[in-house]
Amino acid sequence: MISYGLESGNEAILEGINKKISLPASRKAVRMAHEMGIKVAGHFIFGFPGETRQTLEETLRFALELPLDIAQFYAAAPFPGTNLYDEALRQGWLSNRDSDLFPAAISQNDAALELPGLPAAEVDSFRRRAYRKFYGRPRILGGLLSMVEPGAAAQALTGMKRFLNWVR
Repeated sequence: MISYGLESGNEAILEGINKKISLPASRKAVRMAHEMGIKVAGHFIFGFPGETRQTLEETLRFALELPLDIAQFYAAAPFPGTNLYDEALRQGWLSNRDSDLFPAAISQNDAALELPGLPAAEVDSFRRRAYRKFYGRPRILGGLLSMVEPGAAAQALTGMKRFLNWVR
């Protein structure tokens, strides 16, 4: 298996995070690995500066069009010491600044940025939607089950059930 940090399906977002890779290059890399029979995972991040509802949709469409076996959808995490953290402080985007645990509470599992026009709660909701759309396709579910060893099938099904309850 190979995992690609694809991050976004929008060129402007990729440029804004200094990703230094284009969508066509990402498509080519994923397609080549898939054609060689390698399982492919794609990692995407929602909620970067400049993100809008439209760019969220573009990233989801990008994830769905690629021949991925697995996808992970994260929230942009402004970890202390990063440029994103410094910008979030300057712009007043940090949603959980009043928490006693801040900044330790920052993770990629929950959006921490209140971007102009894109609240953290909306990013979290969109992440769940992205998981539903990606993993709700029969080809993907069948592919996941094919990766499970027969003795672990019951445990895998229990995990899938918990996951599906989370994305509702």
